[in-house]
Amino acid sequence: MEAIQKRKIAVVSDAINRPGPRIVDAVEEFVAANSPGSFCGEELMQPLTLSKVAVRCGILALVLFVVVVIALKFGAVPISLYGLAKDLIGVLIGHSSNISSEYGMIIREIRLPRIALGIFVGASLSVEGTSFQAVLRNPLADPYVLGVSFGAAVGIGIGFDH
Repeated sequence: MEAIQKRKIAVVSDAINRPGPRIVDAVEEFVAANSPGSFCGEELMQPLTLSKVAVRCGILALVLFVVVVIALKFGAVPISLYGLAKDLIGVLIGHSSNISSEYGMIIREIRLPRIALGIFVGASLSVEGTSFQAVLRNPLADPYVLGVSFGAAVGIGIGFDH
């Protein structure tokens, strides 16, 4: 057993003290490059610039547009992409009278208000969560911890009662 222990020490000593690039130097270099403020030599916290914000907002707006188009297309009544695009362009340029009656009521009266309400509620919930975390200075603050969800449930119950 003692011979095996001495052999392990000899192998480790040989690896550390061998000529050429030393393992210790490589480990020290790796640790220095990966200090707590960086990851693989790159800084984790980079300054937020206006161009980065604009690019991210543009990407998110594009994703929102794609999701809205998909939500307009799918439903109980199937609508073709061509008909949907033609009707949306007609609404955008102000020629809503040219929209076919079968799609017009479904898009304008049912699907668009629901999509707009979903966007509004999602944005409101995100602002509410961010404001909770900012005011309380706690990144773990959520409606369940604070009791707000129970108060909302009581409000809904009262609303259903009347």
